[in-house]
Amino acid sequence: MADLAQLQAQFSAALATDAAPAGLRGESGKAARRFALYRNNVRLARMNVLSGVYPVVRSIVGDEFFDSLTRAYAIGHASESGDLNQYGADFNVFLARFAPAAALPYLPEAARLDWLAHCSYYAADAAPLDPARLADLSEAQWGALRLRLAPAVTAAAFIWPVARIWEVNQPGYAGEMAVDLQPRASYALVYRPHYEVQVAELSAGEHAFIAALAAGRTLEQALNQAGLHAAFGAGFDPGTALQQALRRGLVSDLYF
Repeated sequence: MADLAQLQAQFSAALATDAAPAGLRGESGKAARRFALYRNNVRLARMNVLSGVYPVVRSIVGDEFFDSLTRAYAIGHASESGDLNQYGADFNVFLARFAPAAALPYLPEAARLDWLAHCSYYAADAAPLDPARLADLSEAQWGALRLRLAPAVTAAAFIWPVARIWEVNQPGYAGEMAVDLQPRASYALVYRPHYEVQVAELSAGEHAFIAALAAGRTLEQALNQAGLHAAFGAGFDPGTALQQALRRGLVSDLYF
C-alpha cells in the first residue's frame, strides 16, 4: 500500500513538471508519451475551467495573455476537490503575485468579483420573500426582525472600482467605456435574479446594511451600522434600501 501511495504522489507531482514520474510500467518511451498526453489534458481541463469562471479577467487582458495566465496557474495548482466548479478559488492571489500582470494592479480584484459571480451562479435557489409578510408585523416587532438573504447574494468591499470594470466588460455592453482606474474604496452587490447573475455598485451605507443582514444582525442593528458608514460617504435612506433589497429578491425569509 505504501508503494501505491508513493507512486500516486510521484504521479501527481509530475503533473507540475515536464518529466514523467518514476515507476511507469511499459516501454519507457511510450509510457512517457502517454503520460505527457494525460498531463496536457489535465492542464487543458483546468485552463478551460478558469476560462469559464473568469470572463472579465479574460476580457481585460485578451485571449493570448489570459491563456498564458491560466496555463501558469494550471501547472502549479492542482484541484483540491472532485468538483471542478471549486477550482481556481485563489486565482486572484496568484494574479497579485504574477509579475507579468503587475501593470494591471486592479486585476486581482476583478478576479475576486468574477469568483463571487461564479459562486452566485451555482448557489442554491431560494424564493424571494413575499413583501406581504412584512405588512403583518407589529411596530414592536420591527426592531428585532432579522432578514435572511438568499444564498446567491454577496456584498463585498474592494479597493478598486471593480463593479464599474465588470460593467464595461460585459458582452454586448454599448455604454460609456471610460473607467476611472484609481484606487478607491468601492462596494459591489452580487446576486442572481431569474438565474442570471447581476452585479451592482453599492454605497458604503448600502454595503454595511446588506453585510449586517448577512451576518444575522437585526434590522435595527443593520440600519444603525449603515448609518455609521453613510456618515463618511453618500447618504443612506433606510426605506429605500429595504425596498430595493426586496425588489431585487435579495431576501428569502424573515425570522426573529
